[in-house]
Amino acid sequence: MDKPLVSIITPTYNHEKFIKKCIESVLSQSYPHWEQLIIDDGSTDKTEQIIKEYSDERIKYFKQKNKGIWRLNENYNKALQYSEGQIIAVLEGDDYWPKKKLETQISTFKDPNVVLSWGKAVIVNEKNEIIGYYPNSFERFKKLESSEAYKNLFFGDFIPACTVMCRKSVLNEINGFIQPKNIPFVDYPTWLSLGAKGKLACVDGLLGFFRHHNKQISSTMVLEMFKSMQYSIQFFKNMDKPIRMGIRDLIRYDINQIQHNISYYKENRSLNKNKENKSNSKININISFSTLFILFLRIYFAFKTNTSWTMIIIRNKIKKLAI
Repeated sequence: MDKPLVSIITPTYNHEKFIKKCIESVLSQSYPHWEQLIIDDGSTDKTEQIIKEYSDERIKYFKQKNKGIWRLNENYNKALQYSEGQIIAVLEGDDYWPKKKLETQISTFKDPNVVLSWGKAVIVNEKNEIIGYYPNSFERFKKLESSEAYKNLFFGDFIPACTVMCRKSVLNEINGFIQPKNIPFVDYPTWLSLGAKGKLACVDGLLGFFRHHNKQISSTMVLEMFKSMQYSIQFFKNMDKPIRMGIRDLIRYDINQIQHNISYYKENRSLNKNKENKSNSKININISFSTLFILFLRIYFAFKTNTSWTMIIIRNKIKKLAI
């Protein structure tokens, strides 16, 4: 397995603004042993026209009638079915790679116990301008042993899909990419299942550029994304007790720190006093609005502070299940 073939799965839909950058980043790879399987979910813009401009035989294009995000796993698994490589890489049509991504990462699979390899991603906007990093706490994760990283995965997905490479044989063992009902993505459920089969190898380096734009799922379906994180709870319930007990050991957080963060949020929120009073009077009257408002604050708080309300909610539930 000195120079294994890497099969790159690229699902795309109406990515005429981004697909060229995506393909060019693959063509420029310093590691030449790859194939790119592009699954076009019925694009109605110029995506197809742009893709067909490339004559490299390593690029394989499949267009189908639109299935939508609730059948996203079918697109991924169609590409998996046609793939010929021993290693599977993920690169959606609006993302792209640095030139040495494959060369840097392929060596992790010399360890036969590694099932998934990942690294740091840069978040860019539609103009390719850097607007952030994913995960923003990468320095912490890269120091963790594989088993500890896997336990942390139950509290939120810190693995950028555009950096992932995984062993095809193990991916087939779990029946390919996984998309539970009412969850608009495949990455997180798939990483959880792969992590139960072997090592998660963290590579210390930039391995992908993750595009943030208004049409992507993470931007248009915030509530669905928030709810779907609780999939880890159900997955956790089905695991063997020794593994559950190990994960429970990670459930430690400082209540004083949480209260400090809440105070910080209150002091720095942008609502002026008059608007705050008006909002409070409406909240007292309408209980259902209060519930939605609190949900909004929790989601907002997760993005604005270092403490994730989503993580706290999930940790509390897992703590009860582990007993």
